Amino acid sequence: MRPTPEMELQVLGAIRGGAFPHVAAAAFGVPRPVFVEWMHRGRQQQRGAYRAFWLKVEQARGQARAVAEHEARDQDLKFWLRYGPGKGGLSSWGAVRRQAKPGGGDAMADPTFRKFLAGFIELLEPHPELRQAVTALVGQCWKTKPRARGRTARTATGSIHPSAPERASP
Repeated sequence: MRPTPEMELQVLGAIRGGAFPHVAAAAFGVPRPVFVEWMHRGRQQQRGAYRAFWLKVEQARGQARAVAEHEARDQDLKFWLRYGPGKGGLSSWGAVRRQAKPGGGDAMADPTFRKFLAGFIELLEPHPELRQAVTALVGQCWKTKPRARGRTARTATGSIHPSAPERASP
């Protein structure tokens, strides 16, 4: 048994509609062991019919996931923020934490970035839970420490970091 164009369209349509790939295949007459073998061959091969089918199945899975994530975001933003693709912080979106600037600087040392971040957090004022989550994420990504010679470390929003010693007033 090999994938036929008609069966391929049916299976891929069911996957895009939210069915698990092996369930979609079974619904259109492809036993699970046969489907698993097709997927295994497709993963291993560099080209050919099984590779093309495997790539289409992977694409359909991604499309179904994207639709589900959009629906989750639209129905319950708080749930999506807590459990969706952003739950792992910036790194889960492809961003790199604390990427050094040429010359060895830190993004938090850049006044333009700090101004942007403070403005972004200020925009979240009407959403205290979201603001708290973003502030916590920033704190995890850019942990600041006290500087030498009695200076205080500041957080992304410019407030004094709780672990930093206070400077005496003159």
